[in-house]
Amino acid sequence: NVINPLIIVEVLFNSTQAYERGDKFKFYRSLPTFQEYILIEQSSYSVERYYKQKDDQWLIDFCTGENAVLQLLSVDWQISFQDLYQRVNFDLAET
Repeated sequence: NVINPLIIVEVLFNSTQAYERGDKFKFYRSLPTFQEYILIEQSSYSVERYYKQKDDQWLIDFCTGENAVLQLLSVDWQISFQDLYQRVNFDLAET
């Protein structure tokens, strides 16, 4: 169980990505401390970052490309996609 998360990071699988973006995200948004949701594609250099605004509206950013950098807003942290995907073999990733 998740209790009082600020940020949740998940890797997307083809078989579950609709659930991750839909009902699961809807549940997470009901958690009062939850501020940021990161969804990482496993088969390409692509990350979706959802973040909560002060008016409780959610915005989304799409980060793509091998040279991109993921910067989190809820915590002071960033990572380059080269580091994030360092050990990923895209040929073996789920298609």
